[in-house]
Amino acid sequence: MKLFKLIIALGIGIALGVMVYRDPGYVLLAWDVWTIELPLWLLLLMAYVFTWVLLSFSALVHACSDSLRRLGHAIRTAKTKRADRLLSEGLTLLARADYLAAERRLVKAAQLSPQPLLAYLGAAKAARAQNAEARALSYMTAAQNHGAKEELAVGLEKAKIEIESEDVTQALNTLEECERLAPKHPALTALLLQVALKTHDLDRLRDVLENAASSHATPEDVQSLEKAAIQVLLTHFKASQAFQDASHFFARLPRRLQNDIDTVCAYVDVLIACGEHEKARKLIEQKVKRQWSSELIKRYGLVRGKNPITQLKQAEAWLLQQSNDPNLLLTLGRLYQQQQFWGKAKLLLQKSIGIKPQPEAYFELGQVCRLCNEPAASVKYFEEGLKLAAVE
Repeated sequence: MKLFKLIIALGIGIALGVMVYRDPGYVLLAWDVWTIELPLWLLLLMAYVFTWVLLSFSALVHACSDSLRRLGHAIRTAKTKRADRLLSEGLTLLARADYLAAERRLVKAAQLSPQPLLAYLGAAKAARAQNAEARALSYMTAAQNHGAKEELAVGLEKAKIEIESEDVTQALNTLEECERLAPKHPALTALLLQVALKTHDLDRLRDVLENAASSHATPEDVQSLEKAAIQVLLTHFKASQAFQDASHFFARLPRRLQNDIDTVCAYVDVLIACGEHEKARKLIEQKVKRQWSSELIKRYGLVRGKNPITQLKQAEAWLLQQSNDPNLLLTLGRLYQQQQFWGKAKLLLQKSIGIKPQPEAYFELGQVCRLCNEPAASVKYFEEGLKLAAVE
Protein backbone atom coordinates (compact mmCIF):
# COMPACT_ATOMS: atom_id res chain seq x y z
CA MET A 1 0.00 0.00 0.00
CA LYS A 2 2.80 2.41 0.90
CA LEU A 3 4.69 1.56 -2.31
CA PHE A 4 1.50 2.16 -4.32
CA LYS A 5 1.04 5.59 -2.72
CA LEU A 6 4.70 6.41 -3.38
CA ILE A 7 4.36 5.47 -7.07
CA ILE A 8 1.22 7.63 -7.41
CA ALA A 9 2.91 10.60 -5.73
CA LEU A 10 6.00 10.15 -7.94
CA GLY A 11 3.81 10.01 -11.05
CA ILE A 12 1.94 13.19 -10.05
CA GLY A 13 5.25 14.94 -9.36
CA ILE A 14 6.71 13.95 -12.78
CA ALA A 15 3.53 15.10 -14.54
CA LEU A 16 3.63 18.46 -12.79
CA GLY A 17 7.34 18.84 -13.61
CA VAL A 18 6.70 18.17 -17.31
CA MET A 19 3.84 20.70 -17.32
CA VAL A 20 5.97 23.37 -15.66
CA TYR A 21 8.86 22.69 -18.04
CA ARG A 22 6.64 23.07 -21.10
CA ASP A 23 4.77 26.12 -19.83
CA PRO A 24 5.95 27.53 -16.49
CA GLY A 25 3.32 30.28 -16.63
CA TYR A 26 3.72 33.45 -14.65
CA VAL A 27 2.04 35.66 -12.13
CA LEU A 28 2.13 39.46 -12.32
CA LEU A 29 1.63 41.46 -9.13
CA ALA A 30 1.23 45.23 -9.48
CA TRP A 31 0.86 47.96 -6.88
CA ASP A 32 1.14 51.62 -7.80
CA VAL A 33 4.32 51.86 -9.88
CA TRP A 34 5.68 48.57 -8.59
CA THR A 35 5.31 45.29 -10.46
CA ILE A 36 6.54 41.79 -9.66
CA GLU A 37 6.55 38.92 -12.14
CA LEU A 38 7.40 35.38 -11.06
CA PRO A 39 6.77 31.85 -12.30
CA LEU A 40 3.53 30.22 -11.17
CA TRP A 41 5.31 27.19 -9.75
CA LEU A 42 7.44 29.45 -7.56
CA LEU A 43 4.34 31.18 -6.17
CA LEU A 44 2.76 27.81 -5.41
CA LEU A 45 5.94 26.63 -3.73
CA MET A 46 6.08 29.80 -1.60
CA ALA A 47 2.42 29.37 -0.65
CA TYR A 48 3.11 25.77 0.35
CA VAL A 49 6.14 26.74 2.45
CA PHE A 50 4.22 29.61 4.09
CA THR A 51 1.32 27.29 4.94
CA TRP A 52 3.72 24.67 6.34
CA VAL A 53 5.45 27.30 8.51
CA LEU A 54 2.11 28.67 9.73
CA LEU A 55 0.80 25.21 10.66
CA SER A 56 4.10 24.30 12.35
CA PHE A 57 4.01 27.51 14.39
CA SER A 58 0.38 26.84 15.39
CA ALA A 59 1.30 23.31 16.47
CA LEU A 60 4.22 24.67 18.48
CA VAL A 61 1.96 27.22 20.25
CA HIS A 62 -0.62 24.52 20.98
CA ALA A 63 2.09 22.22 22.37
CA CYS A 64 3.46 24.98 24.60
CA SER A 65 -0.03 25.89 25.79
CA ASP A 66 -0.79 22.24 26.55
CA SER A 67 2.49 21.90 28.44
CA LEU A 68 1.73 25.00 30.50
CA ARG A 69 -1.78 23.71 31.23
CA ARG A 70 -0.39 20.37 32.36
CA LEU A 71 2.19 22.12 34.49
CA GLY A 72 -0.52 24.28 36.11
CA HIS A 73 -2.64 21.20 36.75
CA ALA A 74 0.34 19.42 38.30
CA ILE A 75 1.03 22.44 40.57
CA ARG A 76 -2.63 22.64 41.63
CA THR A 77 -2.73 18.91 42.28
CA ALA A 78 0.41 19.16 44.40
CA LYS A 79 -1.09 22.08 46.37
CA THR A 80 -4.33 20.19 46.88
CA LYS A 81 -2.50 17.07 48.04
CA ARG A 82 -0.45 19.16 50.46
CA ALA A 83 -3.59 20.90 51.69
CA ASP A 84 -5.30 17.53 52.22
CA ARG A 85 -2.27 16.25 54.11
CA LEU A 86 -2.16 19.35 56.32
CA LEU A 87 -5.93 19.12 56.90
CA SER A 88 -5.64 15.48 57.93
CA GLU A 89 -2.71 16.24 60.25
CA GLY A 90 -4.53 19.26 61.70
CA LEU A 91 -7.71 17.33 62.44
CA THR A 92 -5.67 14.53 64.02
CA LEU A 93 -3.87 17.02 66.26
CA LEU A 94 -7.20 18.63 67.09
CA ALA A 95 -8.56 15.27 68.22
CA ARG A 96 -5.44 14.83 70.38
CA ALA A 97 -6.05 18.26 71.97
CA ASP A 98 -2.78 19.68 70.58
CA TYR A 99 -4.60 22.88 69.71
CA LEU A 100 -1.73 25.20 68.81
CA ALA A 101 -0.13 22.79 66.32
CA ALA A 102 -3.57 21.90 64.97
CA GLU A 103 -4.41 25.55 64.39
CA ARG A 104 -1.18 26.19 62.47
CA ARG A 105 -1.65 23.21 60.15
CA LEU A 106 -5.31 23.94 59.55
CA VAL A 107 -4.62 27.57 58.67
CA LYS A 108 -1.96 26.47 56.15
CA ALA A 109 -4.40 23.90 54.76
CA ALA A 110 -7.05 26.62 54.35
CA GLN A 111 -4.60 28.85 52.50
CA LEU A 112 -3.68 26.06 50.05
CA SER A 113 -7.04 24.35 49.59
CA PRO A 114 -9.56 25.39 46.91
CA GLN A 115 -12.30 24.48 49.43
CA PRO A 116 -11.01 25.79 52.76
CA LEU A 117 -14.31 25.70 54.72
CA LEU A 118 -13.54 22.61 56.80
CA ALA A 119 -10.00 23.81 57.54
CA TYR A 120 -11.23 27.22 58.72
CA LEU A 121 -13.88 25.62 60.92
CA GLY A 122 -11.27 23.34 62.47
CA ALA A 123 -8.89 26.26 63.00
CA ALA A 124 -11.70 28.21 64.69
CA LYS A 125 -12.37 25.28 67.01
CA ALA A 126 -8.67 24.98 67.87
CA ALA A 127 -8.40 28.72 68.54
CA ARG A 128 -11.52 28.65 70.69
CA ALA A 129 -10.04 25.80 72.74
CA GLN A 130 -7.08 28.12 73.46
CA ASN A 131 -9.49 30.92 74.50
CA ALA A 132 -8.30 32.92 71.49
CA GLU A 133 -11.75 34.23 70.61
CA ALA A 134 -10.49 36.96 68.26
CA ARG A 135 -8.60 34.46 66.08
CA ALA A 136 -11.55 32.08 66.18
CA LEU A 137 -13.91 34.77 64.93
CA SER A 138 -11.51 35.78 62.15
CA TYR A 139 -11.40 32.15 60.97
CA MET A 140 -15.19 31.97 61.09
CA THR A 141 -15.44 35.15 59.00
CA ALA A 142 -13.06 33.63 56.45
CA ALA A 143 -15.16 30.46 56.45
CA GLN A 144 -18.28 32.50 55.76
CA ASN A 145 -16.57 34.16 52.80
CA HIS A 146 -15.61 30.78 51.31
CA GLY A 147 -18.70 28.79 52.28
CA ALA A 148 -21.73 30.43 50.74
CA LYS A 149 -23.39 27.02 50.29
CA GLU A 150 -22.77 26.18 53.95
CA GLU A 151 -23.92 29.53 55.27
CA LEU A 152 -26.15 28.01 57.97
CA ALA A 153 -23.50 25.67 59.38
CA VAL A 154 -20.88 28.41 59.42
CA GLY A 155 -23.29 30.90 60.99
CA LEU A 156 -24.23 28.50 63.78
CA GLU A 157 -20.58 27.77 64.55
CA LYS A 158 -19.80 31.49 64.55
CA ALA A 159 -22.69 32.15 66.93
CA LYS A 160 -21.34 29.49 69.34
CA ILE A 161 -18.00 31.29 69.47
CA GLU A 162 -19.70 34.64 70.01
CA ILE A 163 -21.83 33.24 72.85
CA GLU A 164 -18.81 31.72 74.55
CA SER A 165 -16.95 35.02 74.22
CA GLU A 166 -19.96 36.79 75.84
CA ASP A 167 -20.58 38.85 72.69
CA VAL A 168 -24.32 38.27 72.98
CA THR A 169 -25.38 41.18 70.76
CA GLN A 170 -23.30 39.94 67.82
CA ALA A 171 -24.45 36.39 68.50
CA LEU A 172 -28.06 37.52 68.19
CA ASN A 173 -27.30 39.23 64.88
CA THR A 174 -25.67 36.05 63.58
CA LEU A 175 -28.56 33.89 64.79
CA GLU A 176 -31.10 36.17 63.14
CA GLU A 177 -29.30 35.59 59.84
CA CYS A 178 -29.41 31.84 60.48
CA GLU A 179 -33.10 32.10 61.39
CA ARG A 180 -33.75 33.54 57.94
CA LEU A 181 -32.24 30.38 56.41
CA ALA A 182 -33.78 27.72 58.68
CA PRO A 183 -36.15 29.12 61.33
CA LYS A 184 -36.88 25.74 62.99
CA HIS A 185 -33.42 24.17 62.89
CA PRO A 186 -32.81 22.34 66.24
CA ALA A 187 -29.26 23.69 66.64
CA LEU A 188 -30.55 27.23 66.03
CA THR A 189 -33.26 26.72 68.66
CA ALA A 190 -30.66 25.54 71.18
CA LEU A 191 -28.47 28.60 70.61
CA LEU A 192 -31.41 31.00 70.80
CA LEU A 193 -32.43 29.43 74.11
CA GLN A 194 -28.86 29.83 75.40
CA VAL A 195 -28.84 33.51 74.50
CA ALA A 196 -32.27 34.11 76.02
CA LEU A 197 -31.23 32.36 79.25
CA LYS A 198 -27.99 34.34 79.41
CA THR A 199 -29.78 37.67 78.93
CA HIS A 200 -32.86 36.72 80.99
CA ASP A 201 -34.97 37.88 78.05
CA LEU A 202 -38.28 36.27 79.03
CA ASP A 203 -40.17 37.48 75.96
CA ARG A 204 -37.60 36.01 73.61
CA LEU A 205 -37.50 32.85 75.72
CA ARG A 206 -41.24 32.42 75.34
CA ASP A 207 -41.12 33.06 71.59
CA VAL A 208 -38.34 30.52 71.06
CA LEU A 209 -40.14 27.89 73.15
CA GLU A 210 -43.41 28.40 71.28
CA ASN A 211 -41.55 28.17 67.97
CA ALA A 212 -39.82 24.97 69.14
CA ALA A 213 -43.18 23.55 70.27
CA SER A 214 -44.42 23.62 66.67
CA SER A 215 -41.53 21.33 65.66
CA HIS A 216 -42.28 17.67 66.37
CA ALA A 217 -38.67 16.44 66.29
CA THR A 218 -36.56 17.92 69.06
CA PRO A 219 -33.08 16.48 69.83
CA GLU A 220 -32.11 15.67 73.41
CA ASP A 221 -29.69 18.58 73.77
CA VAL A 222 -32.44 21.01 72.78
CA GLN A 223 -34.90 19.29 75.14
CA SER A 224 -32.62 19.89 78.13
CA LEU A 225 -32.38 23.59 77.24
CA GLU A 226 -36.14 23.71 76.71
CA LYS A 227 -36.73 22.34 80.20
CA ALA A 228 -34.32 24.84 81.72
CA ALA A 229 -36.03 27.70 79.89
CA ILE A 230 -39.47 26.49 80.98
CA GLN A 231 -38.33 26.41 84.60
CA VAL A 232 -37.13 30.02 84.29
CA LEU A 233 -40.41 31.19 82.77
CA LEU A 234 -42.63 29.33 85.26
CA THR A 235 -40.54 30.64 88.14
CA HIS A 236 -41.12 34.15 86.78
CA PHE A 237 -44.88 33.51 86.52
CA LYS A 238 -44.87 32.20 90.09
CA ALA A 239 -43.06 35.27 91.44
CA SER A 240 -45.40 37.65 89.60
CA GLN A 241 -48.45 35.44 90.27
CA ALA A 242 -49.34 35.64 86.58
CA PHE A 243 -51.79 32.74 86.47
CA GLN A 244 -53.32 33.60 83.07
CA ASP A 245 -49.91 33.89 81.40
CA ALA A 246 -48.75 30.63 82.99
CA SER A 247 -51.94 28.80 82.01
CA HIS A 248 -51.75 30.04 78.42
CA PHE A 249 -48.05 29.13 78.22
CA PHE A 250 -48.52 25.63 79.67
CA ALA A 251 -51.43 24.91 77.31
CA ARG A 252 -49.25 25.76 74.28
CA LEU A 253 -46.48 23.36 75.29
CA PRO A 254 -46.21 20.09 73.32
CA ARG A 255 -47.67 16.98 74.96
CA ARG A 256 -44.25 15.55 75.85
CA LEU A 257 -43.51 18.65 77.97
CA GLN A 258 -46.98 18.76 79.51
CA ASN A 259 -46.29 15.24 80.74
CA ASP A 260 -42.76 16.01 81.91
CA ILE A 261 -42.71 15.75 85.72
CA ASP A 262 -40.33 18.66 86.30
CA THR A 263 -42.46 20.92 84.12
CA VAL A 264 -45.69 19.80 85.79
CA CYS A 265 -44.17 20.36 89.25
CA ALA A 266 -43.13 23.89 88.31
CA TYR A 267 -46.59 24.61 86.92
CA VAL A 268 -48.26 23.23 90.07
CA ASP A 269 -46.05 25.60 92.10
CA VAL A 270 -47.43 28.47 90.03
CA LEU A 271 -51.03 27.31 90.58
CA ILE A 272 -50.51 27.06 94.35
CA ALA A 273 -48.80 30.47 94.51
CA CYS A 274 -51.70 32.00 92.54
CA GLY A 275 -54.31 30.42 94.83
CA GLU A 276 -55.60 28.04 92.14
CA HIS A 277 -55.61 25.09 94.55
CA GLU A 278 -58.46 23.17 92.96
CA LYS A 279 -56.77 23.26 89.56
CA ALA A 280 -53.53 22.11 91.18
CA ARG A 281 -55.34 19.23 92.95
CA LYS A 282 -56.99 18.00 89.76
CA LEU A 283 -53.76 18.25 87.77
CA ILE A 284 -51.76 16.29 90.37
CA GLU A 285 -54.38 13.55 90.60
CA GLN A 286 -54.57 13.33 86.81
CA LYS A 287 -50.78 13.03 86.34
CA VAL A 288 -50.25 10.64 89.28
CA LYS A 289 -52.98 8.37 87.94
CA ARG A 290 -50.96 8.05 84.74
CA GLN A 291 -47.48 7.93 86.31
CA TRP A 292 -46.47 7.94 89.96
CA SER A 293 -44.39 10.95 90.95
CA SER A 294 -43.10 11.45 94.47
CA GLU A 295 -42.37 15.12 93.74
CA LEU A 296 -45.97 15.79 92.69
CA ILE A 297 -47.23 13.92 95.77
CA LYS A 298 -45.08 16.20 97.93
CA ARG A 299 -46.93 19.22 96.51
CA TYR A 300 -50.31 17.53 97.08
CA GLY A 301 -49.95 18.22 100.79
CA LEU A 302 -49.61 21.96 100.06
CA VAL A 303 -52.86 22.10 98.10
CA ARG A 304 -55.93 23.48 99.91
CA GLY A 305 -58.72 21.90 97.89
CA LYS A 306 -62.42 22.57 98.26
CA ASN A 307 -62.99 19.20 99.95
CA PRO A 308 -60.06 18.39 102.27
CA ILE A 309 -61.64 15.13 103.46
CA THR A 310 -61.85 13.81 99.90
CA GLN A 311 -58.26 14.90 99.37
CA LEU A 312 -57.21 13.08 102.55
CA LYS A 313 -58.99 9.89 101.45
CA GLN A 314 -57.23 10.04 98.09
CA ALA A 315 -53.85 10.27 99.84
CA GLU A 316 -54.78 7.35 102.12
CA ALA A 317 -55.69 5.30 99.03
CA TRP A 318 -52.28 6.01 97.57
CA LEU A 319 -50.68 4.88 100.83
CA LEU A 320 -51.99 1.36 100.26
CA GLN A 321 -49.76 1.10 97.17
CA GLN A 322 -46.85 3.38 98.18
CA SER A 323 -46.51 2.79 101.92
CA ASN A 324 -42.80 3.69 102.07
CA ASP A 325 -42.79 6.85 99.97
CA PRO A 326 -41.38 9.55 102.30
CA ASN A 327 -43.08 12.37 100.36
CA LEU A 328 -46.48 10.65 100.56
CA LEU A 329 -45.99 10.20 104.32
CA LEU A 330 -45.05 13.90 104.56
CA THR A 331 -48.16 14.86 102.57
CA LEU A 332 -50.43 12.72 104.76
CA GLY A 333 -48.83 14.26 107.85
CA ARG A 334 -49.69 17.72 106.52
CA LEU A 335 -53.26 16.70 105.63
CA TYR A 336 -53.83 15.08 109.04
CA GLN A 337 -52.42 18.22 110.66
CA GLN A 338 -54.97 20.35 108.73
CA GLN A 339 -57.74 18.16 110.16
CA GLN A 340 -56.14 18.34 113.63
CA PHE A 341 -55.48 14.61 113.75
CA TRP A 342 -52.32 15.26 115.76
CA GLY A 343 -51.47 11.67 116.61
CA LYS A 344 -51.67 10.39 113.04
CA ALA A 345 -49.84 13.45 111.77
CA LYS A 346 -47.02 12.98 114.25
CA LEU A 347 -46.72 9.26 113.53
CA LEU A 348 -46.54 9.62 109.75
CA LEU A 349 -44.13 12.56 109.89
CA GLN A 350 -41.78 10.57 112.11
CA LYS A 351 -42.01 7.64 109.69
CA SER A 352 -41.21 9.95 106.78
CA ILE A 353 -38.12 11.28 108.58
CA GLY A 354 -37.06 7.71 109.37
CA ILE A 355 -37.08 6.82 105.66
CA LYS A 356 -35.69 10.11 104.33
CA PRO A 357 -34.91 13.09 106.57
CA GLN A 358 -36.15 16.32 104.97
CA PRO A 359 -36.24 19.88 106.36
CA GLU A 360 -39.97 20.14 105.52
CA ALA A 361 -40.82 17.01 107.51
CA TYR A 362 -38.87 18.30 110.56
CA PHE A 363 -40.64 21.66 110.28
CA GLU A 364 -44.11 20.06 110.08
CA LEU A 365 -43.31 17.75 112.99
CA GLY A 366 -42.10 20.74 114.99
CA GLN A 367 -45.40 22.50 114.24
CA VAL A 368 -47.41 19.47 115.41
CA CYS A 369 -45.41 19.27 118.65
CA ARG A 370 -45.90 22.98 119.25
CA LEU A 371 -49.66 22.64 118.78
CA CYS A 372 -49.64 19.64 121.14
CA ASN A 373 -47.89 21.73 123.84
CA GLU A 374 -44.57 19.91 123.53
CA PRO A 375 -42.20 22.90 123.34
CA ALA A 376 -38.97 20.97 123.93
CA ALA A 377 -39.70 18.47 121.18
CA SER A 378 -40.87 21.30 118.92
CA VAL A 379 -37.61 23.23 119.35
CA LYS A 380 -35.62 20.06 118.80
CA TYR A 381 -37.33 19.29 115.48
CA PHE A 382 -37.07 22.88 114.29
CA GLU A 383 -33.33 22.86 115.02
CA GLU A 384 -32.86 19.55 113.20
CA GLY A 385 -34.70 20.92 110.20
CA LEU A 386 -32.58 24.08 110.12
CA LYS A 387 -29.35 22.07 110.32
CA LEU A 388 -30.47 19.81 107.46
CA ALA A 389 -31.55 22.80 105.36
CA ALA A 390 -28.15 24.45 105.91
CA VAL A 391 -26.36 21.32 104.69
CA GLU A 392 -28.55 21.03 101.60
